[in-house]
Amino acid sequence: MIKRIYRNSALLLIVSTAVCAIMGKYRISAGLLVGGALSLANLKALVWGVTGLMGDQKAAGKLIFFSGLRFMIILMALLVLLKLGLINLIGVVSGMTVVFTLIIFEGLREARELN
Repeated sequence: MIKRIYRNSALLLIVSTAVCAIMGKYRISAGLLVGGALSLANLKALVWGVTGLMGDQKAAGKLIFFSGLRFMIILMALLVLLKLGLINLIGVVSGMTVVFTLIIFEGLREARELN
């Protein structure tokens, strides 16, 4: 399931970035790539964190700490790129939305297969 999310997200992000680049919207294209890449990296870190903490009695506290740390790193990266004018906020949100939507659809697909 996770591999399908990565594959489908990468495909959709590449296609949407190419369409925006062809239209001349380079900052939106960069925003799409950055938003999608950060979302996929966040998903990878979340999967790694959850599987690494299984069976640990203090897992909830560690998971909350590392989630907060990931959030701060993503926020700082976005603020720097926005301040430099390299990306567009609409593109970033769109890239993150692509990944989030695919996570939801894959979760629904898995839930249907279990029933």
